[in-house]
Amino acid sequence: MKNGIDISLFQTGIDLNKAKCEGVEFVIIRAGIGTIMDKELVINTLKASAAELPYGFYWHSMALSVEEAVVEAKACIAAIEPFQPAFPIFYDMEEQTQLIELDTYTRTSIISVFCEELIKAGYMAGVYSNPSMLNDYLDRPKISSVAGLLHF
Repeated sequence: MKNGIDISLFQTGIDLNKAKCEGVEFVIIRAGIGTIMDKELVINTLKASAAELPYGFYWHSMALSVEEAVVEAKACIAAIEPFQPAFPIFYDMEEQTQLIELDTYTRTSIISVFCEELIKAGYMAGVYSNPSMLNDYLDRPKISSVAGLLHF
């Protein structure tokens, strides 16, 4: 198992060189949320590169339909296009609205479509989630057949 961290606009003061010295081996950087690129995406990616830490990205989902997931995927692809991630692009679904208003089939379809769009664009895709979400709110076998899983 490798030791990694995730960073977004909420961790602006993190010193990735220090983190690397303390055992961090990779970084997963938030690329955006909904259809909006994370304000710190470029800075965080440059910091990871400067610290010689391999990185991947995650996109925080706000989608309530498959169509919205496609729009999010296109926004994600546009945001990360200038970079060369060593790790997959992970889709992070955790909004209460998604958990309450959507059924397992719809949540799974949203994630599958997002990941399929990333794969078509030439990226590795995955799901950034916790065991409860994977086991209680998604069709885990279907997700696993489309994308890799990153548990936290």
